[in-house]
Amino acid sequence: MEKLKFSYTIDSVYQIIGRGIVVMGQITQGEINQGDTVELTNNNTSIKTKCLRLEKFRKYVTNAKQGEWVAIVLSNVSRSDVCSGMKLIIKE
Repeated sequence: MEKLKFSYTIDSVYQIIGRGIVVMGQITQGEINQGDTVELTNNNTSIKTKCLRLEKFRKYVTNAKQGEWVAIVLSNVSRSDVCSGMKLIIKE
């Protein structure tokens, strides 16, 4: 099994005009910074994407850590690529 530097479970997905795809969920391991490259994964697919923006409680932040609920704006993914239950990860 691979070691992960970051893991985030997606709870809900929104498409916001002018922003793109926004996922909401909880960080289950590690931390993330604005601009980090992440992998969107489920059991049989993996898509490389980027964290364009992080938001906690309606405030933009530059990083977030384990246990926090955050919204993440993703680049280069479509609404059909993302669903509840998927994970965002960064491998070590």
